[in-house]
Amino acid sequence: MNFLLTKRRLRPSLSTLPC
Repeated sequence: MNFLLTKRRLRPSLSTLPC
């Protein structure tokens, strides 16, 4: 799930979200 890693780079808070 690379898209999750990309979002984590943008904002750590997004990594906590299931999406």
